[in-house]
Amino acid sequence: MTMPMLPGEHPLELAVALAGVCETAPTPGSAASVREAFAWANRAGFRGVCLDGTVAGLRARDLDRSARRDLAASMRRVGLASAGVDLFLPPDHLLDSRWVDRAIGAATGALGLAADLASLTTGHAVVCMNLPPTDAPPEWMGALIAEAQRIGARLADCAWPRSAHADASGPVGVGIDAAAVLAGGADPAAEIARAGTLLAAVRMSDWDGASRVPIGRGRLDELAFRVAIHTCAPPGMVMVDARGTPDPRAAAEWAAARCGAVRPDAGTR
Repeated sequence: MTMPMLPGEHPLELAVALAGVCETAPTPGSAASVREAFAWANRAGFRGVCLDGTVAGLRARDLDRSARRDLAASMRRVGLASAGVDLFLPPDHLLDSRWVDRAIGAATGALGLAADLASLTTGHAVVCMNLPPTDAPPEWMGALIAEAQRIGARLADCAWPRSAHADASGPVGVGIDAAAVLAGGADPAAEIARAGTLLAAVRMSDWDGASRVPIGRGRLDELAFRVAIHTCAPPGMVMVDARGTPDPRAAAEWAAARCGAVRPDAGTR
């Protein structure tokens, strides 16, 4: 089941995106649910977690400084670091006057949360979003850029086709979500290489032509994908994204196992 290592290749430093993975819990954002999710991620072999910033209890506005310290301590207790925050709001909310203020507030809050958790866990301050395609930068883009620059965080635009928002010299970069790229008829490995210094996040996922599926059961060329990550991606965690699969938790575990992500300090199931 494990993919063979390439010559000179190091094991991927994997994080798991908790969006979709822990939604079956009775109260996904509760302290007990979060601790259970972290313990599960450790057992599965992940070295980091990417929080779902849309879940009640884990939204930036729900977490004061004390709660953020407690959250980071729960990560560190099981040997995890923060890989960032997901904020997959409907892109249209950023263009609709009824929703835009709330959406921008959520985005700036997520940037702050990502920066705080990265500092507290020696992780990565990245927020993954799908930004809407626009011909010119909208007025709110300046606010996001200013906040990201102020706190030292980066925003990864995971929308496909790629938008024109990314800037190699600024805090807005490209996020490559393999399943989204495949669904758009492109090659994720080639897009990782093409992104170059714009690359801010890599999300490992798969697509079979109709829906998201576990890694290795769709159209993703795993070998080419790993070669691209190994040669082109900047340092940081590769996020396993199991959203939309029939059993997201099982799909995430399957991806970790295929990548040989077994932690030496992992506990027993």
